This record gives sequence, C-alpha cells and structure tokens, in this order.
Amino acid sequence: MCVLGATDEQLADFFEVDRCSIHRWKIAHKPFADAIKDGKGVADDRVERALYSKALGYEYDETATTERDGLITEVKTTNKHLPADNTAMIFWLKNRRPDAWRERREPAQVEQDLESVLRELADKLPG
Repeated sequence: MCVLGATDEQLADFFEVDRCSIHRWKIAHKPFADAIKDGKGVADDRVERALYSKALGYEYDETATTERDGLITEVKTTNKHLPADNTAMIFWLKNRRPDAWRERREPAQVEQDLESVLRELADKLPG
C-alpha cells in the first residue's frame, strides 16, 4: 500500500485500527516499520522523478479514442511535448539548493519593518 502512496492514516483505515496503533506497531515490529519506510520511499522516488520531468519538460506519446456512429477509432500521436514548468523548477531548486534559492529577507530589512510596525502601533495607542 505504501508503494502506491498510502499514508499511515490510510494504513490504519485498512487494518481497521487508529493511527496510534500503526505508530505502536512500527515501534514494536521493526520489519513492519522498515516495510512502511521502504514502500513510502518507492512512492517518494516516483514523485521525485515526475517532478524532475515536469521541471524540465518532456516528450510523450498519446492515444486518443473517439466514437462516431458506433465506430471507435484510436489515433496515436507521437512525440507530443509538455513544456518545462517554472513552478516545478522553483520548487525543486528551493528544496534541493535552499542556500541559493530560498526566499530570504536581509536582517536590516526585517529590523526596519519591525520598527515601522512598532511605530504604527505606538501611534494607535491612546494619549
């Protein structure tokens, strides 16, 4: 189930127990915990590859099925192109290279913003 992306909550539903039971089983039974970790790792790896592909763009084949007057026709289109996705690129880089890509504010700017907020609050105080 974890290979297919199941969460601990979904495992609990499957086994008809609460999530705390899944947690206790993982502590008490190392092979169970390892199986969950390994399965989730496989699913995470698939998502990572998909995000990477989406960030770069990729070629794919597509088959469209149409029906007209009871006649079903399949049309295969090869080498369709999905362009690179800027959001996927940013997400990837912020997580893989946070020192270069995270959104950060310089300490001087934060201090200046804090001072302006405090001034506004002081102006609103009575007397």
